[in-house]
Amino acid sequence: MIQKTLDHITDALAHGDAVEFRNFGILEVKLTKPRVGRNPKQPGSSFVIPARATVKFKSGKIMRQKVANCPRP
Repeated sequence: MIQKTLDHITDALAHGDAVEFRNFGILEVKLTKPRVGRNPKQPGSSFVIPARATVKFKSGKIMRQKVANCPRP
């Protein structure tokens, strides 16, 4: 049952939909911009890292409040 739920969440994200869990957070697809990467072992060389879609998580208000109040080690 859990695997089926995760499959549905993955399918929704693959279609570009955001998935919201009340009082927990939101999973959504964000597009990154292309950027220049450099190899520190080869000075002067650079390459373009292409734009891509990634999944971002934004925690909900209640979750942020409870985590903020947890004791620190």
